[in-house]
Amino acid sequence: MQALVTVLLSALCALGSAVLLKGGAEQNPILEAQRKRKLPIPTDGGVDGYGKRPDCVPEELCQAPFHCEEGHWNTAEVLATADGRANYRSWCGNELPFRNEEGAIKCSQGKLEEYGHTILRSDAMRDVHSYKGQAFFKSIFAHHCFAQGFCDDTKVTVNTTVEESEALCDERYGRENWSTLAGKKIKQMLWYDTVELLDDGGVHMSPQLERYYAMSGCAQGVHHCDVHWCKQFFCPEEDWRAFAKIVNLPSGPFFTRSA
Repeated sequence: MQALVTVLLSALCALGSAVLLKGGAEQNPILEAQRKRKLPIPTDGGVDGYGKRPDCVPEELCQAPFHCEEGHWNTAEVLATADGRANYRSWCGNELPFRNEEGAIKCSQGKLEEYGHTILRSDAMRDVHSYKGQAFFKSIFAHHCFAQGFCDDTKVTVNTTVEESEALCDERYGRENWSTLAGKKIKQMLWYDTVELLDDGGVHMSPQLERYYAMSGCAQGVHHCDVHWCKQFFCPEEDWRAFAKIVNLPSGPFFTRSA
């Protein structure tokens, strides 16, 4: 469970400071770390790829609104329902990177206060084996919170429903965008030879990947929980608020900003 997240975080830990190199002539250090560790390359989202879990584990996945007993969902394809709604059935396939099904269960139950705690206590976080690894994980999410404007949100509360969340997603990203997003876009951006992680004062996803990742939350029914988690954990903390000053500065893949 959460294998792809664990592999990525373990690789980042191996990099130490995870500084990404300028110029393009040097090898991608994240890719190089994967090769040295002889870690497998993730699949394109097939049934036997990363994130495959036994059916009905946890058991809530075979209850409403997930109903995973009805079969596997190919998360490489469009995540939302055919009529453009948030789709909890999309949790019945291979997990997307940096997503957590136990957290999704809490979100579906309206337990927004428990969503972030559940993710931070997940197997993927425990498997990182070090505080530094968890700091990388938190760095990625903290930057995402500020870059997507979640720290400025005034609409999401602990009582926000998935239907209200869909309306917020429409305002932020457009229904035609988030409801047609295919999980393969996100997975491709995190393949080891094209991974879109940057180091501009802290490890984070590229602007395009952050947008796709946010829209995947809309399609999988956890957008409001993502926003609440941001406001609960990352927006108030002094260590992470530094991201608020840099998220709008230009950057490119695998480039470190000059001092």
